[in-house]
Amino acid sequence: MRRLRTWAGRILLGAALAAGALAGAAAAFPLGPYLAPTPRPLNGPVFWSVAQVWGGAGGGRAPCLSARDESLGLRLAPYLDGGGASAELAGFQLEDQPPAAIEAFAAVTADLRRRIKAGKAAPIDSPCHDVPCAMSALFGPDVAPRLLLLAMAYRFDASDLGARADRPWTAEELDDMLAAFADLPDEWFPLDLKDFRLLLYRDAEAQARIGAAPDGAAELVAIAGDGFPGILVAGGWRRLSSLERRATLVHEIAHEYARTHHWRGAWSRAMREDRETARIANTLAAVSVYAEESPDEDFAESVAAYRYMADFLEARAPARYAFLRDRVFHGLEYRSEAACGLRFPDGPVTVVADGR
Repeated sequence: MRRLRTWAGRILLGAALAAGALAGAAAAFPLGPYLAPTPRPLNGPVFWSVAQVWGGAGGGRAPCLSARDESLGLRLAPYLDGGGASAELAGFQLEDQPPAAIEAFAAVTADLRRRIKAGKAAPIDSPCHDVPCAMSALFGPDVAPRLLLLAMAYRFDASDLGARADRPWTAEELDDMLAAFADLPDEWFPLDLKDFRLLLYRDAEAQARIGAAPDGAAELVAIAGDGFPGILVAGGWRRLSSLERRATLVHEIAHEYARTHHWRGAWSRAMREDRETARIANTLAAVSVYAEESPDEDFAESVAAYRYMADFLEARAPARYAFLRDRVFHGLEYRSEAACGLRFPDGPVTVVADGR
């Protein structure tokens, strides 16, 4: 079985190629606005990552961006409708709750419950009998609904009580994550109907897993994809702006999406087609320096560009753009606000298996 070790989200700080370079000579430079949002010339400059350029000179402009201040209560309400399930979890007596809410609460408290069972922690003594109340008792009123929405809408466990983490997330960090998920089609989720995938700060583990850094790399931000339990965030995260975090998470989610579907063979063909077109026209084919690390990084970077820099991606890599439009986003394009609220025509879909 092919085991992919990706550098997912090595959307690293402070590294790229020199502006306008076509020869590919690596040169480090500090973070900064290196690409004007319009126009984006085909011949460069070349940048380290989509997150860096979109969150910098791009100004975070793109159609149909989810609102950070959207009511969490309204977003959670459909997932908390109904009841019928009861359980005792971590000391909480949960009664007449939606089964999916019980399942989500079990996931975000899995490590706590293991410690309670081992006698290393005490059961929680609380009057709460519903999942939102129990979440607030454990995580506080700001963090709790954000963790619950990530678990119920996307099946990602971002709780440091669900699995080991170096530190818990802040409400502001979770807002950046929720914005990234909401920027992608609802039909993508959940990526895994069986298990919850992790979204945790594990700097030491992420650093230990990566091996040698790419040329010009500065600081690891995150890893994801085949061989990982989800998205593991590293120390570089703390230096990113809110916009860069958002685009970085879209890159990471793309890795998680890719390992759910079979796409590599067809994607590699699209890459070859774009490279041939670029060779003839003496232009560039990849959307960023980091995209050139591997087909997997190229896919994740191209997904981020499709979402946030659609015109740039189509101009630089028309075959990749067409692949994403037709086979991954199923006709949904982010070229104007007219796309907002549109759905895939036939509900949840998958990329057609192509034999890798």
